[in-house]
Amino acid sequence: MIKDLKRAFGKDPEEETLRAHADLMMAKAEYRMSEEDDFGKWWPKIQATATLGRLSLAEQPHGNKLTEDTFQEALDRLRRSAKERSCLGPRLTHDCKYQEFLEAVRRGEQEKLASADLVKRYFSPVAWLNGDKLVEDLFKDFFVDNGMDRTFGLAMPHRHFDILPGQMMVNYNGTSTPWNVNPGEGMDEPQPAVWNFSSTGELIPTEFNYSKGHKVEMGEKERAFVASFKRLLDEKDLREIFGLCEYPGDDFEGTCGITMGSANINLKPKDYPEGLKGADTAGFFSPPLRKRGCRCTCDNRTAPHGHGAHVITQSA
Repeated sequence: MIKDLKRAFGKDPEEETLRAHADLMMAKAEYRMSEEDDFGKWWPKIQATATLGRLSLAEQPHGNKLTEDTFQEALDRLRRSAKERSCLGPRLTHDCKYQEFLEAVRRGEQEKLASADLVKRYFSPVAWLNGDKLVEDLFKDFFVDNGMDRTFGLAMPHRHFDILPGQMMVNYNGTSTPWNVNPGEGMDEPQPAVWNFSSTGELIPTEFNYSKGHKVEMGEKERAFVASFKRLLDEKDLREIFGLCEYPGDDFEGTCGITMGSANINLKPKDYPEGLKGADTAGFFSPPLRKRGCRCTCDNRTAPHGHGAHVITQSA
């Protein structure tokens, strides 16, 4: 591959190779994602193109220079394209950091990896999965068969704003705001309501509910389910995309979260704004909620934020 790249550039390719290689992968991934739904269809085409060293300027939106700005621009285009096609939001590993991506390209050259292998490591296939189909085909039966459809829901971790150290997000009567970790005198401790997996694979609470005396029990059956859920997510490379949330009850009608300053307000369906474009944040699989199509969403009409790119800011 290096020999082909040298021939393409006609000079020492080290820096240009890294940048053009990265740009080529971004461009090809964007193009193929917009043209085809099936990840496998366009995979060999990327591999063949990159391996042959076809790095002409015509194939690259920014020539052979990939800067931090153009890198982010390409990512934003990918996200917009996926959002328009109702897919789960594209992501790169390592929080989409430009320098780390270039370093990965450098490691790939040293290891003589095919470009497709490198893309596969840094572009998650979940970006090209149909979200609704994934939930229906993979998770519905999993929750029901394990008897957890009235204990947990499937959550997509996301955030609306940052909170400070020593704070946690607590929901009370449909509005979530940052609370101090230590409750006020005479108050019960807020109880976990949303859980996500940390980078080390530990299930940790990231959002809480306040209701006196209320508590979600984590007994042996629940812990066994969590372990099975983690294995399923790891098998499908989805651990950073999905988590768990508390089941809201059979009478739940659905909500849509809107952000006002440092408060996330969960509107009931009768109060939804006109022209709402909701992005799913949680789904439930019990018969009554499935029948009514109830789910949690957040308003995504302006300043859309990426679901599945949650940064855990809750403090223990």
